[in-house]
Amino acid sequence: MQKHTPIAAAYLLVPQRDSIPQIYEEFVGINCVIDFLSSLEKLSIEAKKWFSENGKKSMIALTQEQWKEYHSTETCYMCAAPFENNNEKNRDHDHFTGLFLGVACTKCNMSRRLKNQFIPVVMHNLRGYDMHHILRYAVAQFPKWRLDIIPQTSEKFLTLKCNIPNGQQLRFLGSMQFLNCSHEKAVENLGGVLPLTQALPYPDYVKRGKGVFPYSYLNH
Repeated sequence: MQKHTPIAAAYLLVPQRDSIPQIYEEFVGINCVIDFLSSLEKLSIEAKKWFSENGKKSMIALTQEQWKEYHSTETCYMCAAPFENNNEKNRDHDHFTGLFLGVACTKCNMSRRLKNQFIPVVMHNLRGYDMHHILRYAVAQFPKWRLDIIPQTSEKFLTLKCNIPNGQQLRFLGSMQFLNCSHEKAVENLGGVLPLTQALPYPDYVKRGKGVFPYSYLNH
């Protein structure tokens, strides 16, 4: 009988803004999953602080050209709904830069407000494999976390939400839930261009290929 014990874990931070660089962290050893979650906990606390300090900027005063755009625009720039009856115009802006983005309807403008922020942690085959190691070896080491688990069956879990004190929620998601093909096919569809893995310190053939791991021959 095989026994699978985690010996390595890693994550790649992929920011939504170009001003923030990608960060790659890896952890090796018997406590790798605990170290992995500890690092994510620290990241969630830093992210919460960053959002509170940078995500509430007021809108910069519109230029004459922008005011002309505002008055002449007849439909919402996001949903294309016409401005008529009770559908009022709103000046939508970037809450991090203060820059004017476009003329939006009230519904779209309200939906873009920063609320209930969370950090998605996307893992391949989370529900079928990785989730077991997280729940079995590590989560108990973080008693202050408030957990919310969405099960698919008694052995498979769709999502794990971790509410961190003074931090943003970590939401573990399985990448296979968002793909309609294998990872190999997805890479092939990208033509070999993998922009999200440029920060990984490995050769291209490692990034693009699926490795073979000798489970039966590995021991501590």
